[in-house]
Amino acid sequence: MGKGITIALIASLALNVFAVGFIMGRIITPSHQPLAPTLEAPLHRMDNPRGFMRRAKDLPPESRTAFRHAIRANIPQLRAQREEIHTLQRAYHNALRAEEWDRAAAEAALSELQDARDRGRSLIDEAFLDAIESLDGQARAQLLHRAEENRPHHRKRKHRKKE
Repeated sequence: MGKGITIALIASLALNVFAVGFIMGRIITPSHQPLAPTLEAPLHRMDNPRGFMRRAKDLPPESRTAFRHAIRANIPQLRAQREEIHTLQRAYHNALRAEEWDRAAAEAALSELQDARDRGRSLIDEAFLDAIESLDGQARAQLLHRAEENRPHHRKRKHRKKE
């Protein structure tokens, strides 16, 4: 066999492996699945503690430690609230799936779920404020500046709207 045929066969094999992997990936995990509701804000938002925890790595060591300890002190309450939300989500979904439709039960379950989500968001905000409070003015400014630097896609979107 010549070099040209060998190269063509290897290229063909590589393309086939890629195509099969791509198709199987689409079958196994479809890309258009709805996202499950979560307790936290999207990572790019300024009010998301998880995003700030990532940005806290740029703080001086003592500020970083204080910030992370303040966030972590609230984790047990946040986990308990998350569990409550999951329980209420199951109750709401069960009300929607009930054999005999009961709108009042579904509305009550939805109302309880929304209240729990609001309480959860409030807990997250409080944890974040506790963590920010643990920083001095310079570290707080550094953290907020770093958060702004990581949002170039927001500036681009605003710029496009103005044009």
